[in-house]
Amino acid sequence: MNSATLKQIELVKTGVDPAVVSQNPEIKSGAPVFPGTRVPVRFLLDYLETGRALGVFLSDFPTVKKEQAVNVLETAFERAIGPRDDEDPIR
Repeated sequence: MNSATLKQIELVKTGVDPAVVSQNPEIKSGAPVFPGTRVPVRFLLDYLETGRALGVFLSDFPTVKKEQAVNVLETAFERAIGPRDDEDPIR
């Protein structure tokens, strides 16, 4: 088994869907990226942290689909706060 496959297995073990985040030591030195791209997930978080909108990020990185970015944000949300409660309109 090669190191890229092992990295993906590690991601799955942590509960991260490889369709949401991909890691391969040969792409961006193994940094988590959006699948099918070379765009690090960190870039999205950095954009949002500095107050830039999701639309700006998507415009600057057209290889990332909106669904991919939303999936990453939903996954981060669930890991930080827990599953979304459809009954609670605040969350």
